[in-house]
Amino acid sequence: MSQPEYPLVLGGVVVPVLSGPAPVAYEPVGGKTGVRMHGGKLVQMTHWERMTIVINGAGWMGPGLESLDFSQDLELLCTKDRRLNTTALTCTLTSDVRPDVPAWCDAIFADHSHHRTPIVVVGREVTITPVAGAVFYSVGWLPRFMVQASRPSESGSGRDNEWQIVCEEV
Repeated sequence: MSQPEYPLVLGGVVVPVLSGPAPVAYEPVGGKTGVRMHGGKLVQMTHWERMTIVINGAGWMGPGLESLDFSQDLELLCTKDRRLNTTALTCTLTSDVRPDVPAWCDAIFADHSHHRTPIVVVGREVTITPVAGAVFYSVGWLPRFMVQASRPSESGSGRDNEWQIVCEEV
């Protein structure tokens, strides 16, 4: 089930619809190192993990973010959902939830049908209301990140405006 459209917001500034659709890509980055043990077994050591968020747009106008101070951390309210599938009735989300869009959960059945079920979210902790016959649950949310971002790159001519914002989670 698709979510209603919510605006992309960076640093409190709404990117207007006239800036065009703004697909969002999430790319994990992290302090991961593969270490070989005495017997040669590979062990993954993770010191930290964050997200790179790349947003592209093309529309009648640019994103309109010139008023932002890009030397500061900025709040990014994303438009691309994240999903966490689980058989448990509790789980921990990997990012904060947008404050203006509540998280949701679908109970998934063996025949691939689904039913929306209530959840309680406290911080990143989720408690799912069980549904009889559910094979697993799929929790969805629109994320909120604190990021460092560069001023958007822009190109185009006339009424054709293409732009890109690259953000790194702090």
